[in-house]
Amino acid sequence: MKKRISVVIFSILLSFILAASPAASVFGPQATITAEAKKKAKKSKKKTKKAKKVKSKKAKGITLVAGATKKISVKGGKNFKSSNKNVVSVTKKGVLTANKPGTATITGKCSSGNYSVKVTVPDMNINETMAQVFLGESLQLNAGNAANVKWSSSNDQVASVNNGLVTAVGVGSAVITASAGKTSVSCTVSVPQFTISQTAATINYGQTLTLTVSGASNVTWSSSNEAIATVSGGVVKSVDDGSAVITATAAGYSVSCNLTIVDPVVIRQPAISYKTVTREATRNGKPVYEEINQTTITFNGLPQRAKHMKKIDRSNGKGSEADGKQDGKYLTVACALAAMTAYSEGRDAEGQAMMNELLVSPHISRASVGGAGNLTYYFGYDNKKEKLPWAFFEGSKPYNYNHKQPITVVMEESPYAPQKSTIYGVELSIEQILFHTDNHPCLKNNLTVQVYRDPSDGQWYLWPSGFNSLLSTASIY
Repeated sequence: MKKRISVVIFSILLSFILAASPAASVFGPQATITAEAKKKAKKSKKKTKKAKKVKSKKAKGITLVAGATKKISVKGGKNFKSSNKNVVSVTKKGVLTANKPGTATITGKCSSGNYSVKVTVPDMNINETMAQVFLGESLQLNAGNAANVKWSSSNDQVASVNNGLVTAVGVGSAVITASAGKTSVSCTVSVPQFTISQTAATINYGQTLTLTVSGASNVTWSSSNEAIATVSGGVVKSVDDGSAVITATAAGYSVSCNLTIVDPVVIRQPAISYKTVTREATRNGKPVYEEINQTTITFNGLPQRAKHMKKIDRSNGKGSEADGKQDGKYLTVACALAAMTAYSEGRDAEGQAMMNELLVSPHISRASVGGAGNLTYYFGYDNKKEKLPWAFFEGSKPYNYNHKQPITVVMEESPYAPQKSTIYGVELSIEQILFHTDNHPCLKNNLTVQVYRDPSDGQWYLWPSGFNSLLSTASIY
């Protein structure tokens, strides 16, 4: 009983305490308001937590070569930064510039939240790191993994460069550099010395000389005197005896060879001797014997060129018309045989020039000589050049004649009287010369050649018709 009374009293006291405190509203209208406020506060707290959570966008990696630029393409992109500006720099608006090999991370903001991308710059390279270039030559260099490349040379006097094209302009070495962004690659170019195979040379007239150069290409060759020597591609041809400087030029540099051309044939005035010989002739149908003058001419060296002809004096020398010992007219005929021999050796141009020395005098122009001055015309047969035999000269042999050996030509006085002809108001006396035919199987008997002495220079020349006679009576094989 006491226990029940105690419980009742405790319940009454508890009710009184609760009614007197704010907690009593839990059980009334005030308690309902407090519960709703707590619920709203809880919802507000959840909303606040959701607003603080931001999304991040990680883009696919970018490869950018040194010197190249690229704009990041992302919606709402701004406030970009680089983790390594030495490798890749970036503007706030997202313009990337590749500076040097390596990697960098670019971060920023975009409409969906944070933005990041990894940028890789590969190693820059060049197709040649060392090269030799000859003067006047060019070499194309190419820089790989690079954009907006700038080229430079450490020595423009040795090698110049334009868009990677290197041109050797001087002897020495130079470093060619390709720069892109903040990185570079280079090639060391060496240009060797420009040299010629011979700086001095001596050759005989008629010979050729081949010169070569090293350390250069696109070479231009020239001769200081083309009347002495000509040159093409380094092959020098002798034109006359004398001196000339042969020069090879490349990229403004020159090397040269001092050339001397020597004529191996030394021409001296031929020796002339006379003697009286007895010849059988026919007079009125009866054989008779007559004494006539015989002339022997000995060449120390047979003339081979027109220049040699000019060294032989074809005037009368010590001879006189009275004794018939007129050196000049015999020398003229002997020189004509030398010119014909030059032609028989295939030296057509030289043979022509030699014959013209004998045919063209102050009173006989080249035009009046006409066909007589054209050896090809007379030596042509079925459009093929024939060769004259060597037997024009005693002691000579076909195809193995040494021009330096003595050569003898024998002639005799002709029984025919001189003829007279007036050329340009000047009367000329045309003499007849008879060849001695012993040991000359290519000459027919009683061969006569006509010559005349031009009073303007005192020299003897061939009369054109006499030249025709000489050719027409020569046996050609």
